[in-house]
Amino acid sequence: DCLETPQSDALRHVFFAERRAAKFPGVPRASGGVDILGIAGDGTQATGIALAALQAGLRVVFFQPEPRARKAAQDRVTRRLEKDAARRAKPVETLRPLLDRITFTGDVAALRDAQIVVETMTGSVDEKRAFYTQVGPHLTSDTVLASDAAHHDLKALVDASGRADRFLGLRFFAPADRMKLLEVVPGPWAAGEAQARVLHMARRLGKRPVWAGLGPGFVA
Repeated sequence: DCLETPQSDALRHVFFAERRAAKFPGVPRASGGVDILGIAGDGTQATGIALAALQAGLRVVFFQPEPRARKAAQDRVTRRLEKDAARRAKPVETLRPLLDRITFTGDVAALRDAQIVVETMTGSVDEKRAFYTQVGPHLTSDTVLASDAAHHDLKALVDASGRADRFLGLRFFAPADRMKLLEVVPGPWAAGEAQARVLHMARRLGKRPVWAGLGPGFVA
């Protein structure tokens, strides 16, 4: 009788939908992995992304030009790690390997070794555009830029990035270190290799990436 209930139908739908959403036909296999993630911004979203990356074994370069905001971000990351350690009854000493893998900096050039840089800045479109213009000259030609902006026009940021073929939208859900869903917005401009690298990173972070189109807000 349980097989005939709406709840049973819903569970089967979710089971197959999750697996269908995880397939990305036409996207090539990533030619390189992601070992260093750059994060530009502040606030809880940037903190959550940094924690997810650290827990996945990545190195993190956290860029924030304002000293007070940078110190606040560092304190948030440390507190969250300490809280998680206490919840799992682990000694504080176990945090040292995680903290050793994250660098907080006010020097935008420190992002130069990151394979992907995620921008989570809370300012205006003009402030975001200024960041992309500033960081571009310091990055390698194959570095992928990604914006977490859900309520700004990505097309306005692509032009400032100077690398349309390696620019995508990444919409994390809060708290970013725990929520599995990750919306990937390739737009009509992102090259297959850039898409592949972002999908590789998403899976390494334990996320369930899904394609999303241009426009404000979230799919979910």
